[in-house]
Amino acid sequence: MRIKLLSSLVAVSALTLIGCDSKSAEEYIAAAKVQYQKNDTQAAIIDLKNAIALAPQNKDARANLGKYYLAGGSFVESEKELRKALELGESKDTIYPDLVKAIYYQNDFDRLLRLVTDFMSADPVVQSSVALYSFLANLKQNNNDVEIDTDFSLMLGDDKLLAQVYYAFSQGDLESADQLLSTFRTPEQNHIEKLIVTGLLKAQLKEYAPAIAALEQVVALSPEYFVIQFQLAEILINAQEYKKARKLTDELLKINARSAYANLLMAKIELHDENFKNAFDAAEIAIQNGIDSTQSNLLAGVSAYKIERTESAYRYLAKASKNLPPNHMANRLLADVKIRLGETDNLVEMLDGISGQDAQKSSLLENAAMLKFREGDIESSKSLFTQAKEGAPDNAVTLLREGLVKLSSGDQSGIESLESAIKLDPTLNEAWSLLAQAHMQANEPQKAISVAKRWQSVNEVDGLVLESYLLQQQNKDTQARVLLDKALSIEPNNFPAMRFLMLMNAREKRFSEARELAEKLIKSSDNLDGRYQLVLTLINISIAQDDMSSVEALFKSLINESEDPETGSVLQLKVGLATLYNYQGEYPKSLALLEPIEDSKDFFVLSALGETYAGLNEFNNAKSTFQALINAFPRDTRSWVQLVNLLNQFNFQRDAVDTAARAEAAIPNDPRLTVLSIRALIRSGDVKKAKQKMDAMKTKGNSSPMFDLFDGEMALANKDYEKASDVLTQYYNNRPSWDSAIPLAKALAFQGKAELGGKYLVQQTAKSNSKLSKIHYIAEYYAKHGQLESAAEYYEALLDIIPEDFVTLNNYANLAIAQGNTEQAINLAQQAIQIQPNSPYAMDTLGWALFRNNQFSDALTYIKKANAELPKNNEITLHLIELLIATGSKDKAKGLINRFKPANDTEKDRLSRLSASI
Repeated sequence: MRIKLLSSLVAVSALTLIGCDSKSAEEYIAAAKVQYQKNDTQAAIIDLKNAIALAPQNKDARANLGKYYLAGGSFVESEKELRKALELGESKDTIYPDLVKAIYYQNDFDRLLRLVTDFMSADPVVQSSVALYSFLANLKQNNNDVEIDTDFSLMLGDDKLLAQVYYAFSQGDLESADQLLSTFRTPEQNHIEKLIVTGLLKAQLKEYAPAIAALEQVVALSPEYFVIQFQLAEILINAQEYKKARKLTDELLKINARSAYANLLMAKIELHDENFKNAFDAAEIAIQNGIDSTQSNLLAGVSAYKIERTESAYRYLAKASKNLPPNHMANRLLADVKIRLGETDNLVEMLDGISGQDAQKSSLLENAAMLKFREGDIESSKSLFTQAKEGAPDNAVTLLREGLVKLSSGDQSGIESLESAIKLDPTLNEAWSLLAQAHMQANEPQKAISVAKRWQSVNEVDGLVLESYLLQQQNKDTQARVLLDKALSIEPNNFPAMRFLMLMNAREKRFSEARELAEKLIKSSDNLDGRYQLVLTLINISIAQDDMSSVEALFKSLINESEDPETGSVLQLKVGLATLYNYQGEYPKSLALLEPIEDSKDFFVLSALGETYAGLNEFNNAKSTFQALINAFPRDTRSWVQLVNLLNQFNFQRDAVDTAARAEAAIPNDPRLTVLSIRALIRSGDVKKAKQKMDAMKTKGNSSPMFDLFDGEMALANKDYEKASDVLTQYYNNRPSWDSAIPLAKALAFQGKAELGGKYLVQQTAKSNSKLSKIHYIAEYYAKHGQLESAAEYYEALLDIIPEDFVTLNNYANLAIAQGNTEQAINLAQQAIQIQPNSPYAMDTLGWALFRNNQFSDALTYIKKANAELPKNNEITLHLIELLIATGSKDKAKGLINRFKPANDTEKDRLSRLSASI
């Protein structure tokens, strides 16, 4: 296979980089020759330019200027002057030897070959020179599939030797090529090309010193021949002469900052110097500008990996790996990146392709095993752990994780893995805790206690805390408290002991003691997730004590005391304060606290901000915030739960179903997401599919407290109101909440017990600090189910709170119409339409009130406008039909009736009544 001597990348990149006395023209020409012989090429060029200025048609001046430009490395100018000399009558024999070189050094090999297609010269020296550069052009532009003509018979002396050197080089016969270098007899003949082949050949032989020396001479002789500068820079990098390579590449980038090849070289240099951000930027520029190769993608991928640009690393490493052997370092990095992103497609196959069984591969296998475990693929997880242990059999952490996975699937051999982990590393706290808990789950409390006592011999305090926790699980709180007190007497600031004692105090309603410990823990904790849980615990304690103001003051004080307001610990306190505000219904305060935290990627900040927007009824902002949460934490179930719950809350049931399905696809085998999906399906009316999913979960042995709620909601959807009310009442009694009160109230209303159902709603509203939306719901519930007087009371209460609330005014007007209070209805509707004059709902309400008051003309004006805005709204259309009939426009009414599509039985009945009246 031939070695390509000049890549197209080098050629393209070089093209992207390229300015008195009274002598006669002849005197200038003569002076130029003298200067040229003294090696002062620039002075010679100036003299010839002066000569041409005096005698533009002088072919000798043109021919010599072309020759001198060639010597100075100005190849485009050289070609221009040489062609001008030809036009002025200079012979091809005189011009062609230099002209082919000028075109050759522009890397325009095809044009060179076309120029000399039919060229023949009687002068063997001329013919030899032209034949040499024709051969080199053919060799450098050719691909490996075309035979190279190796007839060197037209070449003489060093021309033939130079051709033979290049040919041997191209065939990979480096030794023969190197031997031929020493046989040149006239070093000055084709001096630059001899230096070039010497430099390139010596670089291939890893003899970098002579290679660099040769190419540096070429750069000095032809400073505008940028092809060689690129090649020299690459050889300097290969020779680990990074300082020189950076200096040369910097100069190339000054000429063209977007040069693909120069940026590729700089990416290599920056990667070596561990300037990973700069390396990534340079590699990306190279790719964007045409060098989308395995090498450039590898450079970009490795650099992105180093700066933790995980998604970029995945994109570039995935492209690079396609052309790399399975055991290449890039595939190890790609496997790690896939694990970080939670991407399991082909992960196991990729790990299988990595040969050997070193510690790094074992670490990848272990992480992949944990990823499979989180996805619920327990068998694959176990298999990967087995492979991981082959490379690191004495890794305690691997055994710990294996034990966790096995026990999570009910495989009691996980106990053996944990015992092995403890034997290897007795200081591994998680192993002791998991082992004890495994015995508890196996209904072996004495063995669990024994594990805790064994741990005490290694770590007395943590062992005591574990034993206390195990006793608490057996409802032996008195003994558990004694052990916690003992642990704290040994180590007064032990975090686990203080936390367990805090929780025990809260559970026993010793709130003052619990709160004291919570405040102490918050001030001392460095664990961000743990700190946030403490913040929530303190909030719950303050709610139980009905003393939220002092907790608010504490959070504000701690925030103000912090030197850096953007640290994670301060963010957790701000989120806690915002959560407190949200609980109290003070959403504007929460928003003012959270909104200035720009571009936060903190889970708790985004979560609280989304809840705040939802509380303010800013659906679009809430949705975009929760979507940002999913984008930042796509593998966290809680992210998806937030968005699905929001969509359900705002009655976007179909969107909730679709989002829940996306969540299940993103995090397979997570039963929490399946429960979320079932809830969304029930609310969207797809009860059959919801039941299928719930039955499938039960078959797999999964259970959820919400299954009872789902049974009641499905009975409600199937109009089995008696069963629904029985099941939902029982569920509500066990888990009273606003969420469980709503379906129970509906079931009771359909049994004619709307008043009782309303009591459950009122009961939950009384417990809430965010009452306004719930009062709205109760008013509408009573109105819908015939409890008109009760509904009116709640609407009056709402207007006392917010006198100019559009929704309340409009809905109350509709209620007044149903009650027959048309004057009141008109008054309320007019107030509503003043607030939102273009609302079709307000226009319909006012029109309907006017109709009931026999003001047909004005009524028709408003309802027609409403229908024009919302032609597919059945309620408005029915109002218009009835009004048209009443005003004698029966043909128009009949046309609307013929096009009308009832959505439910009530609409069918109304339509039949109206049709019969025509």
